[in-house]
Amino acid sequence: MKSFLLLIVVLMIATASCESAEPLSEQVISEPVIVTEQPKDPEFPELTSVPFAEGDTVSYGDHVVQRLSKKAKIDSGPGSSETTIDVTYAVVRTNGKVVREFDGTYGGFGNTTDFGLFSFLGGGSKQLAVSQTIPRGGRHWVVDLAENRVIFDSSDWGVGREEFDVVDINGDGVVEISMPLTAFYMFEDMSMAETPLPAIVFEYDSSAKEYLPANQQIADYVLRWVNDDIERARNGDEIGYLGRRLGIVLKYLYAGKDREAWEFFDKEYARDDKQEVKARIQDELRKEMTYQFLLKTRK
Repeated sequence: MKSFLLLIVVLMIATASCESAEPLSEQVISEPVIVTEQPKDPEFPELTSVPFAEGDTVSYGDHVVQRLSKKAKIDSGPGSSETTIDVTYAVVRTNGKVVREFDGTYGGFGNTTDFGLFSFLGGGSKQLAVSQTIPRGGRHWVVDLAENRVIFDSSDWGVGREEFDVVDINGDGVVEISMPLTAFYMFEDMSMAETPLPAIVFEYDSSAKEYLPANQQIADYVLRWVNDDIERARNGDEIGYLGRRLGIVLKYLYAGKDREAWEFFDKEYARDDKQEVKARIQDELRKEMTYQFLLKTRK
């Protein structure tokens, strides 16, 4: 009797399952969802600062680099007499003889002179880095001590403030130098705070035996954040309106992207003086040494 009742229960459950199930022909078979990863911006190594020596002297083989101090006279401006200030500078001695002197960058409150040994060119060798800086300004050198050759001088290119940053973009062991362009300081009466300072990146040219501007060759790197810059420009207020847009235009221009630069300017600069500002930017570029060098080296 118990077996008979158990059989009836099983049959009732089976019947209910069949009635609730949809016919096979009416069932909807979902397509599998394939999740694709969104493309990412290229990833690049971070900038690092060149390490400087803590003391007043460093040695490398037969070379000794020393920080010295002296009094210097500076012009205090129209109608003012010369002022005497304390400044520092650096010299390189080889076998006891002075072969290099790094001097000349002074401000109203003196200056700062730093130096250190760093492997710019890889291969186990080190080169000398020297910085002589004032607030929001500076001059920077790299010297190959083995040949007593200056392979980088920031004053040749109108770049440099207090920072001395490097990065190995392609991982070949030879670092690139990155410094801000200062040619557009106070452009159109902008304050220093809103003046754009586009990075100029220098690669070592083994044929020329010096560092040369290379923004066009590494456009992906120098434009890696340009979309974020454009978004900030569109969402910003009137303060810094020109500075934000000029910064983007300059990034494009120095990367060899003239069409993108002026298309952006024409679309995003909405003030009535658009044509006048554009003409003044072009006038500044005609005398800016780094931009003119890049123009001549375009392929």
